[in-house]
Amino acid sequence: MRRKLLPLFLVICLAAIMTGCSESRSYTIDQVDINAYVEDNGDLYVEELFTYTFQGEFNGVKRFLPEDKTHLFFEAYLAPEGKGLGTFSYDSLEQLPVEYDEENETYYIANREQDRTQRFIYRYRIESAAVRHADYGELKWAFLERNDQKLNQVHLNIFLSGAFAPGSVQAFLRDRSGGRIIGMDKSIRYHNEVLSENGDAEIRLFFPSRLLAQMPQDEAKVNYSKELEAEQSYQLKLGERMNRLELADDVLDHIAIALFAAAVLLLLSPLTILVWLQRGKYKQAAEQSDPLMAAYLLRKGRLLKRDFAAGLFSLHRRGLITVQEIEMNERLLHSNAPDTTLKFAFTGDIESLHEADQRLVRWLFTRRGKSWTCRLDNLVGATKEERIGGRRQAYYINKGRRFHKGFEQWEEAVTESAPFNSSIWPNKGRKWAVIGLIIFHWLAVTLLYKFDLASAFAFWAATLAAGVCGIFAAFKHRKKKYAIIYFLLCCVIESQIVGEVPSGSYGLVALTSILLVFLLPQFSISWEARCLRVAVAGQRRAWHRNRINADRYETEQLAELLGHAFVLGYGAKVQQKLYVRYGQAGSEAAPDSLSLNVEPIIMYTQRHLLSSGRKARTGDYYSSGTSASSSSSSSSSDGGGTGAY
Repeated sequence: MRRKLLPLFLVICLAAIMTGCSESRSYTIDQVDINAYVEDNGDLYVEELFTYTFQGEFNGVKRFLPEDKTHLFFEAYLAPEGKGLGTFSYDSLEQLPVEYDEENETYYIANREQDRTQRFIYRYRIESAAVRHADYGELKWAFLERNDQKLNQVHLNIFLSGAFAPGSVQAFLRDRSGGRIIGMDKSIRYHNEVLSENGDAEIRLFFPSRLLAQMPQDEAKVNYSKELEAEQSYQLKLGERMNRLELADDVLDHIAIALFAAAVLLLLSPLTILVWLQRGKYKQAAEQSDPLMAAYLLRKGRLLKRDFAAGLFSLHRRGLITVQEIEMNERLLHSNAPDTTLKFAFTGDIESLHEADQRLVRWLFTRRGKSWTCRLDNLVGATKEERIGGRRQAYYINKGRRFHKGFEQWEEAVTESAPFNSSIWPNKGRKWAVIGLIIFHWLAVTLLYKFDLASAFAFWAATLAAGVCGIFAAFKHRKKKYAIIYFLLCCVIESQIVGEVPSGSYGLVALTSILLVFLLPQFSISWEARCLRVAVAGQRRAWHRNRINADRYETEQLAELLGHAFVLGYGAKVQQKLYVRYGQAGSEAAPDSLSLNVEPIIMYTQRHLLSSGRKARTGDYYSSGTSASSSSSSSSSDGGGTGAY
């Protein structure tokens, strides 16, 4: 269980570390005042006053302006103390150095600041920002795009080139991050207490075309009534948007609770508790169990290459093969190998063996006359000296490939033979549970983008990205990592929507989905196998804690117990305890297997197995195994935007 929860624990710790390791310097934008003037030639003249509070040292500030419109000029100043926009003359102010980065579409204003509040004035002119149609004028402009962080207390006044009658001007706020238009008398006034970094303060104005008297008429034919109707329809959807997002937030909260409850039920199911309570009744059965079955149960239906030892001790326990200690192959004597190795021999009729035993013998043993022998040192790959010298590399690679193919055939035979196939079998329910979670996350991301009124490009990009990756993760449903990566990817995609309401709830759903994928068993286990597995695990823990009572075993039982211990990685501890009973290894009263230096030989062989040149399953459970650079350059790699650098 600890292995299941360890990756999740690491993810949580990493998130906590990243949260705690934020950059030592920071800044806030406390207030933004903007006066925008739509001139009769269609130009947009803008004056802005930004109030910053800096903590730490900064090289200056920056302002994003899109390059698709011509900037006739851009100037920056330090604001005079205590004065607002329109209450001072620019003649008395000194311009700050400004540099434009075309790639980032950002103006960098150099002015070193540290631990204080400072106000900056920007003024610029955008050529032909408005459009003059036959029967109306139009301005569609995002005043605050690409913000590095939230902007507090945003005040915007839009002045037209002349007076206008009430009702002759239509103003529509297209910003999905909030704010509202609070007046339309002498100017169009917009206010937002907190404009998020995803906001842009985009406003669309319809006004009389006479206010653009010096601007040539646009040749495109546009129906004012249809444009107005379409904009009003969009505003209705914008009004329903928050209701839909809040509803989605509530639904996601309930789904997160349901997924968490399912995870808890898997972790503390009545069946798991009942098996744990029955573990004592299967203690003797665990000691007498077949070594290969013990390894198979502990791995929940999987075998690794190093489990060849379990197969060999299984044959030895059934009296089908003999074992003796012999001198190690000469090529390994100069490495860190033991001085001796093990030699197993089979002298019976191989056709009389079960299919899995036949494949094991044909895989590991070499036929010499009527007998089959297996030396463990023949299973060891190239030594360090051989790898450095490049000697016989092709020989060992080909031998490793044959070894890998033989292992796959043996593993397949084991999983399909009795009693293994009736003890553990694939959990078909897990497949559909994982695929169902993947489909749900794809639908959730798609609907959230739709509810958020994202642009057509953003909607289809998110839908296709989540869909394609979801199909791949569904095909790889047997591997937990693909589903987990997919859920994290969906979190990243979902975080790009403007609406902040459902983000926390969706994050909880993703987290509980990851937890559920960790806990969903890949295999179903029979009642007997489940109880036996718990008992074998308990036996392994007892050996790990050195709780071994050798006096209660008969001599023949000791040999079987020792073989079991070698397979589970605790042979040395058990052997040491048994030596105490018989005085010393090699005593005439001790079983033959006690005199063998088994564990170091097996462990060395397992660690240096032949390699097929590909990533193989050789692991084991054994205990013995938007800020900117501080550079003064204005064209830093911060990605542009409105903020500080």
